[in-house]
Amino acid sequence: MPAAITPLPPDLLAVRPPTILVFGGTFDPPHLGHVQLPLAVRNGIDTNAWLLYIPAARSPHKGAGPHATPAQRMEMLALALTGVPHAALWSDEIDRAAGFDAPSYTVDTLARLRHALDNVGLGQTSLRLLIGADQALGFHRWRDPRGVIELAEPAVLCRGVLAQPEHIASALARFDFWTPGELQAWRTRLLQAPPIDASSTTLRSALAAEDFHTAGRFLHPGVLAYIRTHNLYHPGTGP
Repeated sequence: MPAAITPLPPDLLAVRPPTILVFGGTFDPPHLGHVQLPLAVRNGIDTNAWLLYIPAARSPHKGAGPHATPAQRMEMLALALTGVPHAALWSDEIDRAAGFDAPSYTVDTLARLRHALDNVGLGQTSLRLLIGADQALGFHRWRDPRGVIELAEPAVLCRGVLAQPEHIASALARFDFWTPGELQAWRTRLLQAPPIDASSTTLRSALAAEDFHTAGRFLHPGVLAYIRTHNLYHPGTGP
């Protein structure tokens, strides 16, 4: 029997936004890039849109599971979003994975989100899926990639070594998967992102070395305090 869908955030339901920008990930830990980059995209797409953060139970594209527990990642993400306008947190992926260890697939999450919105009279609210350029290059390997696009058109952040949209478009064309029409559609989804040099992997290394000065440059103060209080990411700790 499918798990019950987690209720949508009340503040999002009260506003009834025209567009929801879905942002998933492990957020292990959530850093300033996880907040600033989606805000930049949201403001470029529709300032009335809402950001909906959906922490993954376990990504099917990563071999190992998260370092922090689901509850800890939820609490840290809530701290990271303190004061961020038009942003909400939805725990459906984590909730439905409780009791068993299985990857969470984006197409399933989006279908559940669409169902939940339709059930509360938000059938006209459109969905966009925020992904990185590296994810776009591997998108054809996702479970039901065209089904994902039908549910939520991607918005692709181009930054770092993949900062040039033309580079991404050319790379996508080399795969024997997308039709010419689909490739043209991908070109319209590519967005320039501000350079923010932050990654969860780098942060975990800094935290493991107790380099809190470096970590503090990329973490909300509340998140850093939480990590230190709970002794997270220290060698020998973890779920």
